[in-house]
Amino acid sequence: YLLKVQSGCPILLILEKIMAFSENLTNKQVWDSLYKDKKMLSAAPWSEVVSALFNYMPEKGKKILEVGCGSGSNILFAASLGYEVAGIDISEYAIKHAQDKFSSEGLKADLSVSEFFPLKFNDNTFDFVIDRGALLCINMTECAKAIGEIHRVMIQGGRFLFTPRSDWHSFAISGKTDDDRLVGGYREG
Repeated sequence: YLLKVQSGCPILLILEKIMAFSENLTNKQVWDSLYKDKKMLSAAPWSEVVSALFNYMPEKGKKILEVGCGSGSNILFAASLGYEVAGIDISEYAIKHAQDKFSSEGLKADLSVSEFFPLKFNDNTFDFVIDRGALLCINMTECAKAIGEIHRVMIQGGRFLFTPRSDWHSFAISGKTDDDRLVGGYREG
């Protein structure tokens, strides 16, 4: 889908903030800023996650990991369906918001502040791993390492919901690509 954003649109404001900070701050500092200011708190799971769970994970009680879980809406939904869930995010503020959501719903999750590699989990732990765009925020070298770690912690025959963007996505078209194919300086998307 090609999404055109208008001035004042929350997505554009978030991208502008990321662009303004990205040259001077670490990835963690950018995301902490967004979650601290409560700009990235989603109230509902993404439709891709809902569809994937209903289509590919019929057995309750399976283990699910979300990398870049943010404030936890996707895995909160999964936990409410009876799945055992874990989530990692680089932002301590995102994890705090996720912990608060789980606590208020009386649900459990293994939530931790972490980068994508190395993952703290044992080999062959998860039946399903979700990436709803978090791996887009790191360069290709780091992404390859992260996918290797995801593969390590997934069971044989596990499923990975991965949402990469192509070179034809509006983010890539409107941005500037560096030597490691990391796109920044978005004008639209």
